[in-house]
Amino acid sequence: MWDKVSVKGEFVDAATILTTAPRGVAAEVHDRMPVILPPENHAKWLDPSSRYLDLLEPDAATLELVPVSTAVNSVKNDGPECAERAP
Repeated sequence: MWDKVSVKGEFVDAATILTTAPRGVAAEVHDRMPVILPPENHAKWLDPSSRYLDLLEPDAATLELVPVSTAVNSVKNDGPECAERAP
């Protein structure tokens, strides 16, 4: 989710990552995971009459654990090597 927010009188881009309890293989590596909103739920997410908690249940069967480089351990690294499968 993104928006513009006022910081010291200046509007800047800001983003939020919504998290939920881990499901499937994600539970093996962390105590939370990003909310995964499939395309068929995009309109429901924007509908104020929707039950949002019902949309926070990700399809855990689509998740896969993939080993990656330790480069992901530093916020200084932001390149494609962070998403490449490690040997």
